[in-house]
Amino acid sequence: MQPQPVNAAPSGSPGTGSARASAAATAALAALERAVWGAAVHRVAVIGASKNAGKTTVLNALVAIASRRGETVGLVSVGRDGEDHDAWSGEPKPAVWVEKGTLVVTAGLFAAAAGARLRVLGDAGFRSALGRAVVCEARAPGAVELCGVPHRAALAQAVAALQAAGALLVAIDGAYHRQAAAHPAVADATVLAIGAILAAAPADMVRCALPTLRALTCPAANDGLAWDDLDGACTDAALDRLAGAGARRVRVETPGHILMHEAGWVRADRAGIDIAVRWAVPLIALATSPFRAPEPAADAIAVHASVVAAARALAWHGPCVDLVAGLVAAAEPQK
Repeated sequence: MQPQPVNAAPSGSPGTGSARASAAATAALAALERAVWGAAVHRVAVIGASKNAGKTTVLNALVAIASRRGETVGLVSVGRDGEDHDAWSGEPKPAVWVEKGTLVVTAGLFAAAAGARLRVLGDAGFRSALGRAVVCEARAPGAVELCGVPHRAALAQAVAALQAAGALLVAIDGAYHRQAAAHPAVADATVLAIGAILAAAPADMVRCALPTLRALTCPAANDGLAWDDLDGACTDAALDRLAGAGARRVRVETPGHILMHEAGWVRADRAGIDIAVRWAVPLIALATSPFRAPEPAADAIAVHASVVAAARALAWHGPCVDLVAGLVAAAEPQK
């Protein structure tokens, strides 16, 4: 089943299955709310471990929570989001859903196509691949399409423009495998979406997601010890060069600079190489999805449990939610 916009928990009468589903969905939304609003962040990047991992469901949930709280939220995307069908796979995509008062940065042509639903407030200060980018306010609930920003400097401009327009929280669609949004210049924290689209077996799904999960949970190291600082991206090849030179403690600027594949992490582990960042952008929540189009959905409970186990094995103790199935693994106290 294709994930739907999370605008409210399903309704049902007491004692029915739908009522239990409603309570579960409400609990999952509440856990996400505690993670984001409890962290007192103003800019959160939603990053996917793959395409169709459930990022849009998380974005829609953040919009719904902010609307219920009477707060203004702003949306911007590193890639393109909100189109009817995925440009890569051709599969249907869930809509990016806004409430009245939601702010967005998108292409002027998308704003024009939305008609009266979006009111253009001004220029965002840069051009996207689809032309001039503008800041808009939703005048009514509905679906919108977001266009991507060309580089991190433009993303920082978009975030600043949304905040200047009144957004108390800016949610950044970090796009799949694009960890550039995990940078302190644009985000205070991240949420990672991991979906069963990666692999049919939960163990294989987790293995495919681990490079992104490990990058976003790398510790900050400003301890005065000797680190081999790496300028630019930490790729498999870059780490191999440092390992060959005898490096055992490698530090990069931010989580967004760690672009290693599974094989690179395996070699780093075997060589006993520690990897850290100079500026952390905390991972404050995980979101799982059993969606596997065009195949039947995976077992939501197995998917969720596998991701939680992998995160705990990395000593990450934050909450993990499935906003569609209503599954919650609450945050644990750090030991």
